[in-house]
Amino acid sequence: MKPPDFAARIWSAGNSIYLELNDPGGGDRKHVVKLPHSNDGLSQILKLLSHRGSKSKIATSGDPTQHQIDLDLKSQADKFLAKRKPQFKATEEQSQAAKEVLRSLGML
Repeated sequence: MKPPDFAARIWSAGNSIYLELNDPGGGDRKHVVKLPHSNDGLSQILKLLSHRGSKSKIATSGDPTQHQIDLDLKSQADKFLAKRKPQFKATEEQSQAAKEVLRSLGML
């Protein structure tokens, strides 16, 4: 079975996954996008491939540019960070009390 013209080649190197995206119309145009070797990267690949077809055009969800992928990954990271609980902020009194304990233990 011959793969369709809109098929993508995929490989992994180091901490990255690469996709070579052919011209969906069968032309000679190709470009490579780089994604992180992570759950977010795999999620992006699945999303991209599900939108890819014979009528995909450059800069669309089925044939994105590297810039578009980077923006989408940053957006996902920003959403994740927004959901995180804020880190504990010690008051000045709490910091001083902790330093006193560390001094008494010979750690400062």
